[in-house]
Amino acid sequence: MYRREYVDVLRFVQRRTEPDRAEDVVHEAFVVAWRRIDEIPPRPLDARAWLFVTAATAC
Repeated sequence: MYRREYVDVLRFVQRRTEPDRAEDVVHEAFVVAWRRIDEIPPRPLDARAWLFVTAATAC
């Protein structure tokens, strides 16, 4: 998931926060995903949406 989604999530976050903070926000979103891995939907598109919502919350 990290390799597949990182670049897109980073671009998403860059549009919503300061450039120097974007990578930290994305990393935090993936930390949350790791901690809550059992809550991530099993379907890839649903998991992707879950990750984007998580990243938006971290902005």
